[in-house]
Amino acid sequence: MRIVAIILMFLLLLVPFTLDSYATIENIYELIGLKILKPNPTICIMEPDETMQSKFWEVGFIDKIISTSQEWVITMNKQGGNWDFNYEFHYWNDHKYKAPSDYKQCNVFILFDNDYRGNELGYTSFNYSNSNHKYAIITIHTEFPVKFTDIGEYGNTIIHNVELELCVIEKTMLHEFGHILGLGHYQNPYEKKSIMTPFLNHKVCNDHRIITQIDIDMLIMIYGNDGFEIKDNPVILDKKIKIEQNL
Repeated sequence: MRIVAIILMFLLLLVPFTLDSYATIENIYELIGLKILKPNPTICIMEPDETMQSKFWEVGFIDKIISTSQEWVITMNKQGGNWDFNYEFHYWNDHKYKAPSDYKQCNVFILFDNDYRGNELGYTSFNYSNSNHKYAIITIHTEFPVKFTDIGEYGNTIIHNVELELCVIEKTMLHEFGHILGLGHYQNPYEKKSIMTPFLNHKVCNDHRIITQIDIDMLIMIYGNDGFEIKDNPVILDKKIKIEQNL
């Protein structure tokens, strides 16, 4: 059985924590309650099946996954500590009949599907049921909404806006990697710059959405100053942090 099917079955049976839209709460930073507890965790990028491979290679998903995850790494390494990832790539023919247990070195799986749902470009889920292999999954949709198209001059021609599509993909991945690290959503109606704000506008590039100081401070609160070294490993029990002032 192909690895995608097995992973999704695991997640369904084990009722994992899957990130959905949160109700708006004023000036609240939500945490997942889970975090990576391994120095230099490994991100495993799994090539999709034949029906999605053309899009996968055309868009350059590998480069975008590495660049967006490295944006977090570079930002956090400037604060000190060790926040580095390792990367592996696995071709479809090598993993299609395998299960997550065949890749115990993988702390994060990057999967792809073409089951486009609503405005969702991707989502993050976790499987921490096995103490010997805890892992997170980012699933990226390879079919994109019509909001990435522009109507032609006479209203009868649809022009695919590739530049907009790529920009939103990158911002979506940057957001999902924040979830992987343990960040939930930042609910602040007066500050919309954080990449962890719940919603992206599919009609624009979202250039203003970046890793902000509040995102950095929350990760240090979760992990301590040494990052993935886990020598300084704070215990964060509260999953909703009220932000009364800058941390």
